[in-house]
Amino acid sequence: MNPTTMLTLSLLALAFAPQEAISPRDVEAAHRLDNAAISAAEMQAHVSFLASDLLEGRSAGKRGSEIAAQYVAAQFEAMGLTRIGESWTSEFDLHSASGAATAVISLGGNRYEGASLVQVQSNSGSGRVQAVLASSGADALEGKAILVGGVDGRREMRKQAEDLANAGAAAVLFVSERPWIDLSSGSARRERSTSAPTPPESLDELDGEMGSIGDLPPEVQDQVMHQLEEMGLEDVALEGVQIRVVTSTDMIEEDFDDIGGGNVVMGSPSGGFGFGGGSSRLSIPVLLVSRSLGDVLREAAEQGEPVTLEVERAGRASSANVLGLIPGTDPELADEYVVVGAHYDHVGISRKGSVMNGADDNASGTAGVMEIAEAVAYGEIRPRRSILFAAWGAEEVGLVGARAFIEQPPIPHERIVAYVNLDMISRNDPADLDLICASDTLAGWGKEAAAQHGFQPDVKGGMLLHMSDSSPFVGKKIPTIFLNTGMHSDLHGSGDDPEKIDADKAARAAHVALDVALRAANTSEKPAFTQSQRGGGLFGGRSSGPSRSERTIGLYVSLRSSGEWAEVRKVEEDSLAERMGFSKKDRIVRIGEHSITGRKDIRPALSALKVGDRLEVEIRRTAESGEEQTLVLTGTIEE
Repeated sequence: MNPTTMLTLSLLALAFAPQEAISPRDVEAAHRLDNAAISAAEMQAHVSFLASDLLEGRSAGKRGSEIAAQYVAAQFEAMGLTRIGESWTSEFDLHSASGAATAVISLGGNRYEGASLVQVQSNSGSGRVQAVLASSGADALEGKAILVGGVDGRREMRKQAEDLANAGAAAVLFVSERPWIDLSSGSARRERSTSAPTPPESLDELDGEMGSIGDLPPEVQDQVMHQLEEMGLEDVALEGVQIRVVTSTDMIEEDFDDIGGGNVVMGSPSGGFGFGGGSSRLSIPVLLVSRSLGDVLREAAEQGEPVTLEVERAGRASSANVLGLIPGTDPELADEYVVVGAHYDHVGISRKGSVMNGADDNASGTAGVMEIAEAVAYGEIRPRRSILFAAWGAEEVGLVGARAFIEQPPIPHERIVAYVNLDMISRNDPADLDLICASDTLAGWGKEAAAQHGFQPDVKGGMLLHMSDSSPFVGKKIPTIFLNTGMHSDLHGSGDDPEKIDADKAARAAHVALDVALRAANTSEKPAFTQSQRGGGLFGGRSSGPSRSERTIGLYVSLRSSGEWAEVRKVEEDSLAERMGFSKKDRIVRIGEHSITGRKDIRPALSALKVGDRLEVEIRRTAESGEEQTLVLTGTIEE
């Protein structure tokens, strides 16, 4: 990457100064702040506690998560921050959390429940709803439970449920057009379940489903691998990646438009890793009822009878956000806010009993928020605007804590001038830092601060903004910057432990967030919101700014390697790699002076080169005759 240089101390002081003029005292104070409270040792200490086995993976609603919340609250209190309300914690229900869902329909004194009568759809919200039952053709839909017949297929039901939710429906009940109970013999079911799965011939067979890459048609698997690379997920274990198949371009755009809006939440029903945390879920109940129950409900809908729907997800009740305030000092700006936040929860204990400690995800970001709060609390530069520090709960089960804050804000969200999000800031190359932004203003400030603290920043946007607690803020068009240091193979696994973090890197990332937050708090003009371009790397888009990766030269290598080389999987047309003569299946063994044993060696080798440098790559290629050749391909690094 090309580092952005030139953030002088005088410019930094100008950004932080209460007045427009720069004084020698401002310069001196900025220097002291820059070298004060945030330290690698304190970052490591916070992470070591939050990611210890004692906290059992900090699963939302569980004991370890509550301990983590109280730990953050105790830190805020010790720093002298101000509470929002009567307590440091703001509780919320986990209606949208993951877990097996069950439903009960109460109508006219009768209760209908059980999988043979009513099933919860994957995009359903949770909770209890009392409403008048009406058919989908009714004149007024707002506040009613809408009964829908004649719909078949998950894609169509998902689309119609979203439309009805946007029209104000309190719940949606679909009547099944076909029996859903498997009446075949047990032996036939067992035979089907034990037979080897075969990829479908068409994506239409999988439309709307979540599954693994191996479930896709063979010709599509390569395209998905490409998309994973464009997202920066090249180091994530493939068996942990889930793909939701969407064949309609319109549906893709509609999903993007709804993410972060009032009706859609993000959550992973299986608890596994998915794009954006999983598939989208509505905030209202969405049920599928049997034909027989549908007949009963149709009669009730004709009479406009009241119905009660209860959707519950097992094992989850409530969680909490932890909030602490440093009031602003400028009478004209003190009622405006900069919010600095990170989620403190993680994914708990695996089915095999392993504690998934979540040191990088996201004890590192939570530690960063506490260190930034301490730096501001004890620093000489007082913020003109108020700064609210937040540790969000239940991010891993659908961004629930951050959404609860936005939906019922203790401060008016229209008075939030900027949101700074920290999520996974302690792994990978010491120079790498992604700035995922919905504000050109914050992106510019972030690049300057990142360069000041030893990073080579890469500015991104788009769908990546919806993969963390930044999503609800972007949905309200609040200028946002999300700091992240990239994915890794320990994500949501048992290997994300405290000893693996780079505490110095985490401290420097926290410094970047501090600089941006103080600049937003002290600059008279508010940062501007910038609508991020759709895609942002998710479906083949590229991040802004050059990146010294294999993508820069148009080369894609296999996510898995032999340990002796990296195998070329694809060569882009009209790219440097194509002009150098690369071919699919080439095995890269050396780049310049760097030996290549796998994909992980590619980026460091290319990062050492600058625009205009000579690129020399040694490969092994199998000729048509079957003979193995050793070749050296050369080229020049391009902008």
